[in-house]
Amino acid sequence: MDQLWVPPSIVTLLKATVIDNIRLCFHRLLWVVKLKLLLQTLCRLRRTVDDMKDALMEIIQLATLHSNPWVLMVADILKSFPDKGSLNLDLEEQTPTFKIF
Repeated sequence: MDQLWVPPSIVTLLKATVIDNIRLCFHRLLWVVKLKLLLQTLCRLRRTVDDMKDALMEIIQLATLHSNPWVLMVADILKSFPDKGSLNLDLEEQTPTFKIF
């Protein structure tokens, strides 16, 4: 059942109002749900990201405070995505757990 809840399939259900509500309860979600919510951002059309940019930026900011290293790393990668449409790939200083060899 968990495999049905992958970013491309959930994107159509996560409208701007839903994303805004998720922003309010993000801290209470399981780390794996947070990770999937972050990853769904990459499956969105640019105009959709623009429409919910503020809520996405806040969710990503909240994720940067998380204790799980995967949530931290994905949040760090996505931190510039809603605003600039680009990924942050300079991860060595921010997330030393995931150093690239």
